[in-house]
Parts: sequence; C-alpha cells; structure tokens
Amino acid sequence: MPPESSLAPSHETSRGILLLEEYDALAIAIASALKKFAPQHGVRLARTLGEAEAAAAEMRPELFVLDLDPPPGGEVDFFNKLHDRFPEARVLVIAAGTSPELRAERGTAGAVQFIEKPFDLDQFGAAVQALLGPWATQNVGEERGTLRDLNVVDIVQLECVALSSAVVRLEAVDGRIGEIHFHHGEICHATTGDLRGALALEEIINWRGGKMSETELPPDAPKTIDLPWSILLLRAVRRTTENGSSQAHHPPPAPILPLPNESRGKTILVIDDTEMLLVFAADVLSVADETFYIVTALTGREGLALASTLRPDLIVLDYSLTDIDGAEVCRELLGDPTTARIPVLLMSGHLPELATTAADCRNVVMTLAKPFLSGALIDAVEKMLAAGPLPPEPTAVPPLQTQPPVVETPASPASMSAQPNGHGTEAAVLQATPVPSFSSSLETPTSPASSPNESQEETVTFSLEVLSMTLTPDFRLDSLHLKPAATAVGVRVAENGKVGMLVEAGFELGPAQLGPDGKIATLLLVPTLQPPQIFIGGSSLVVGAVRANSSAEKRTIEISATQAEPMRVQLTANFTLARLEFSPTFEITAVVLRAAGGIVRVGAGHDETALFELEQVQLDQAGRLQEMFVRAKR
Repeated sequence: MPPESSLAPSHETSRGILLLEEYDALAIAIASALKKFAPQHGVRLARTLGEAEAAAAEMRPELFVLDLDPPPGGEVDFFNKLHDRFPEARVLVIAAGTSPELRAERGTAGAVQFIEKPFDLDQFGAAVQALLGPWATQNVGEERGTLRDLNVVDIVQLECVALSSAVVRLEAVDGRIGEIHFHHGEICHATTGDLRGALALEEIINWRGGKMSETELPPDAPKTIDLPWSILLLRAVRRTTENGSSQAHHPPPAPILPLPNESRGKTILVIDDTEMLLVFAADVLSVADETFYIVTALTGREGLALASTLRPDLIVLDYSLTDIDGAEVCRELLGDPTTARIPVLLMSGHLPELATTAADCRNVVMTLAKPFLSGALIDAVEKMLAAGPLPPEPTAVPPLQTQPPVVETPASPASMSAQPNGHGTEAAVLQATPVPSFSSSLETPTSPASSPNESQEETVTFSLEVLSMTLTPDFRLDSLHLKPAATAVGVRVAENGKVGMLVEAGFELGPAQLGPDGKIATLLLVPTLQPPQIFIGGSSLVVGAVRANSSAEKRTIEISATQAEPMRVQLTANFTLARLEFSPTFEITAVVLRAAGGIVRVGAGHDETALFELEQVQLDQAGRLQEMFVRAKR
C-alpha cells in the first residue's frame, strides 16, 4: 500500500520526487514549491526514514529532497540502501550548519547536494531545477553527481550536519580499513593503517567504492582532531584535488579564454553568489542555444573584471552579492566606456531594489524577479539579445522617462503548460511598474487520497469572556454574548493521516473576514514563539454568587455577578487550511484558515462542551474579532 502521507501520485516511475519532512507545515510549503519548480513531477511525502524507504521502493524517485533538521538518525545505513537501489537518483539535503565553502569547492559532482536551512525560495528553486531539468542528463560541460557517486565526503558531511555521535567504518575495495569518529557533529578522530588524525582523514577521503557502516561511539573514544569539521574537510578536499585524486571537484562553470568570434555565438556573463543558481542559469541557457558562450562569476568584482575582458553581449546580474551590490556593478559598468553599452538583466527577490536600480541605471534593460522558472530566463535573454547593445548615451539631456522598465514576474504554475524541454509555452507575463509585490504564500496541495473538495481540518480554540447570557423560560442557557479574553489561540490538527500542521508554538489572532451572513469566512493567525496560553476552566459552566431580582411587572429575572472576576469559556470552531504565508527564508509568517460551518463548541474545558451556533460576529477597525454571539443548538 502507498503511504498515507502521499502528497501527489507518481504516474511515471522516473518522474517522481520523494520529500522527507517531519513537520507538516513545512511539508506543505516545500511540496507547493516543488510543484512550482517541477510541475511535471509527482511529489510523495515521508515523515521518517522508514517511510521514505518504503515509498522509494514503490515510486523509484528521480530526486530525493531530505530535511535532516532535526536529524533522523541512521543516515549511513539509509544512504547505503539508496546507493544500491537508486543509483541514478539525485539527492538534495536541507540542513542547518552546512559549509558554503565546501559546496562551492565541490560543485555538483557529489552524490548529495546541500542547501542551508533556513533558505531563500529562489535558492531552493534553482537547486531543484538544476538537478531535475533536461540539462541534468545532457552534456552541458559539467558532471552531475548521482547516488552512484556516493563517497566518503558525502557521508562525512551528512554525519556532521546530522550532529551525529558515531563511528563510521570504511572498507575500501582493496581491503584497506579506516574509521572516522564523530562527536555531536564534529570529527574528533580518524584512523587507517599507521595514520591518525587529519592525515588519516585525508587518506580515507581518497578512497572510491567499498563499504561504509555506522556503529556507536564508545565512551573512551580517542580525540586526535580539534578543528571544526567544515575547515578540516575543506582543507582535505582541496589537498586531495591538488594531488590529482579521483575525488575531483566540479565547481560552477569557470571562465575560460574566449574563443574566436566565428567559433561561438553570443557571450553571456552570469553574476550570482549562489552556486546552484549559476549552475542552473548556465545549464538552462546552454540547452536553449548550444552556441551560447556562458561565463559565470560568484562576486561583483570578479564579474566586472570578466566584463571588461570579455565584453559580453549580455550580463545576467543578481542584485544581492557578497562584496558589492548589483546597483554598484551597474554604475561601474556604465563608468567604463568598454562596458557601458552592455545590456543588463537584473534579478533579485527584493523587488523595490530592482525598480530603484532599473530607474537609476540605464543599462538595466529588464529585471527578473526571483524565484523564476527556466522559461522566464530564456524568454528575457532572447528578447534582450535580439535588441542588441544599448545605443550610445545622448549628449543632450534626455526627457524624463515616462514608462518605467518592465519587470519579469515569476510565472504561475497554472499559467505554464509543460513542454518537452521542461519550459512553459510562455515565460512570464511582462508587466509595467509599479512593481507587483512578490507573493510568498503557498496554497495547500490536495491529497490524492481525498476528493478535490476535501481539505485538512483544524480546530481553533478561543479563550472568551462572557459579557452577558440569556436563559430560556425554564432557566436553560439560550445564548451568549462573548468577547476575546486573550489574543492567543490554540490549534489542533485532525488525526486523519493527511498533511496538516503540528502545532508546537502558539498563534495570535490576526484579521478576519466576514461572509455575507455576518459570520467568519476566513481567519488569519500569526505564529509566535510562545506556547498558547488558553484558559482552562472547570468541568462545567458555573455561575456563582448571583443575586436574583424578580419583577412582577416584567416577569423576568435579572442575573448579575457579585464578584469582579469575569466568567471565561472556551469556544472551539472548525476550520480548513486555506494557505500558508512565508518569509523569503521559508519561515511561516501567517496561517490563513477558512471557516468550516457555523457550529461551535462552548464550555469551560475540553471534556464537557455544548454545541452552539455562531449567529453574529463583530470586528474592530483593524478587522480583528471584537464580539460574537452564539446560540445554543437544540
């Protein structure tokens, strides 16, 4: 049977993605992003290594996306099985504490690619597209590692980011034996033959093939290494590469001497500080036109030097760089007569900076909002190359610009139909400024096990103060007039085996929207770092210390409390998850819920509650809940 945690069916065994993610909210986010960046691939969710192993046996995924934060344990055994059963698959690991220097040094040759958590959506999209696009299986000038290439360096990184305390034993094909000891994610000892410490580690990472196994770290394990693992492993990899070892690294495409003009097509310089985006951009453009001469740079200064030397036909430039920003690069290009007429395609996830730089720098012809799909990049590049270099700057003062530059916005998956080359029929819709705001919200995916209209159900519990109540003629509770006693609410996910949200932090009430009937239609919740503090009352509703005044004329009974302490109750309502909103680093900033009916439960605790019908809701000027009226359901 397929695991109940499936997000989408895999109709083709070679077009699937297996996602390992323990936290349901993040699973929804990553799955939605995968559907955007890999629309032709089905996505299957697993919450444990055991579930992942079972799901992989059924679907044979093309890509594994594994979140190792928190560490699941048993990584070596799991990857040994993947290596044996899925040698052509690729792996993207999401983890905290990775080494950006090591990622840059090794490029894409390793069996495992790493992305630092938290990460930007554009970085994630570039990595996924670089590992899944048609270029991944074509000769684009760079090797693509698969699980067939799993080696010691991959396993060492996995053990370190998983904060492992273990001994990894390695047996080379020629019979050599080695051990690497890990303590809380740091390499503390290595040994092989007569070698100990760092020298032994450098020797071991040269080994290709063989067997790897994991055992517990003994209490009296020796300590012969004190350096941080990232520095130690980077140094070992570089020395191995210098010595010509088979553990060769494959960094992003490096600049080479320009070919004669008659031997190449247009020259495109790509400047970005994210290695996987450089790989992705170079791959996409090389597949789009094999005559393109693609040169890449990781820093603004390196890019300026290459631009001056190569004089490319087009520069694809990221705004956010590690040394200088994209605006400074554009200004320096304009200040050099040899580069002043080169058109620039500026890209970034920060749309205000895109618009400002485009308005200030005449060489910014188009802008591309991150994240983007391959079709959007190809479309923009082809248009700019067709337009040619910028015209000479006029000597007279030009008239004020009346039309701002166009902004290439991220294409919606729904607006892009898949083509055999992996690109959409249309790239992105060109829109004039004002710059549209980047939508960082992700709609929740529909589970294949459910009908199209079936959604994940959550219950939200409010702590409310009773303003007044009405009784029936036989003194039964008829209705309640309530107001929020606290802004914190509790959220619980229905235990139905589908993707939902595991709540470990509290939520604060945000704005609500009312439907035509005056009841709640949608409700926005903002996550906090504190657990929810929901009032827990007794086992039943009790009104104590009351005074009854009879009135013969009105034949009514007035009930008023003689204590200042207000009466509080809990109200629990059903909602379905409409969408999650995220920051650029994939942190949840808001949860939007859709009301699922008007029946609620009211009581002093979870054990004893009564059914009420929500009759009316009043909002304050900020759109937050102010008062509500409920009537007992008979």
